[in-house]
Amino acid sequence: MKKINKFIGIFLITSISCVFLLENCFYHSNANENLFNEIIESVDGKIIENGITTSFYVKNNGGDVCRDIKRNLGLNVKTEELNETNLYSIEFKDNKISGYIQSSKDQGKYLITLNLCFSCEKNQLENFKNKIEKSISNINLQKTINIFAMLKQK
Repeated sequence: MKKINKFIGIFLITSISCVFLLENCFYHSNANENLFNEIIESVDGKIIENGITTSFYVKNNGGDVCRDIKRNLGLNVKTEELNETNLYSIEFKDNKISGYIQSSKDQGKYLITLNLCFSCEKNQLENFKNKIEKSISNINLQKTINIFAMLKQK
């Protein structure tokens, strides 16, 4: 019984310590305005890709919204379209950009997902994020937009 209590005590102390350490790390990360640039500078590598994924809900027809976003982004690449009962997807790929714009029906609403990867040699995430936000600015969103960014270095 003493061994179990000792183990629980050590586990709790370790857990609490980890929480304080992680909280300090996360606070420091959030305080930095451009964390990606700091990481790039600290790693000896070359950027090869920028990526952004975003999702949101709309009430309008998902296929129409996907086509509007594609047009608003000015994508002049070869696309493949998939149109099924509850899923609509536009996939594209060339030497500079690849990804998809997808709509899936969920309880009377459409979940729109954009997944875009841009081949470039510098951090263009802010520019791409602004371009995506502009391309969806005239769409009647039902829920908050989630945006995730990624840089790939070699």
